[in-house]
Amino acid sequence: MIAILDPLVVDPQDPLPFAMLDPLVRYMCSHRIRIPIERLYHGRLVREFLQPLAKRQEAARAKDPIARRYLDALDQLGHLFQPLPFAPLPGHITVWGFRALFERMGSDWVDLLVRLVSACSLTTEETILITRPIEGRNCRRRSHGAIQMIEKTVWNLRVRAEGRTVRVACVCTPRNLLAPFTTRYDDALPVRGDGASNAFYFDPPIDWCKAARRSSLTGQTEEIRPIVTLRARPVWLDAHGNGWAEPNTPGQHHHWDVYLESPRLVQDYGLGQLNVVRFGAPAEEGHPGALHHLPKEKRGRLKKQTG
Repeated sequence: MIAILDPLVVDPQDPLPFAMLDPLVRYMCSHRIRIPIERLYHGRLVREFLQPLAKRQEAARAKDPIARRYLDALDQLGHLFQPLPFAPLPGHITVWGFRALFERMGSDWVDLLVRLVSACSLTTEETILITRPIEGRNCRRRSHGAIQMIEKTVWNLRVRAEGRTVRVACVCTPRNLLAPFTTRYDDALPVRGDGASNAFYFDPPIDWCKAARRSSLTGQTEEIRPIVTLRARPVWLDAHGNGWAEPNTPGQHHHWDVYLESPRLVQDYGLGQLNVVRFGAPAEEGHPGALHHLPKEKRGRLKKQTG
């Protein structure tokens, strides 16, 4: 796998926090994901971003214990850069998503990354972009009372050349590689294989990676919206019409409020709402996808645990 490093991941003025950078670098190292050494890209990335960031961390290491670990992560990141052979680019290439991500860095960076990502995506290897969420750039905050939801507005780059379109996933966490739909949806949604047997997992819509699709009923193009309003609350919508909502109570939560919209599911469970353990919750909260808790007044109505 080939990875392009978004320069703003290592922005010297506002770098990705160590707690987010370290798991990414570890995952990339363990899976032998390579970052290409291309003369213009690599030279500018090192000169304008990596070297100044390393100098700032070096200056801070005497007072900040995280700075030493950050320098180690940058050193490991440096080992991922490798020269890769690229064929000449076709005469005509169409791209989407690049300006939204890179225009604030300047048109020269946009052009450079269009060429580099296009060259990588046209090889036989899968290509990804290692990036970070920045509000107003590739994500937006959706607020509803005490609820805060982050919607990812740029989840892939697209390159069309020689009659085919290649999607380059925008990866912010290792979770985005293990559960690809989380490049657009919340990382904490449980998926099949997270560890719970017979879990109630989030099943993404079949066209989740597209911004729009043509309706089979009307023939009109309709927007694909990962977040919709259901029962007066913003929810992540799964393939079955179920809504996965953040609990509307203060404090940290370890579960999702899941509204069941399928009559069959309501009949199977005896309830119209389940409380399902989030991915990333502490082990004592239960496996991701398991039932987290059940209000006392509903316990007699539950017909089955999960699945």
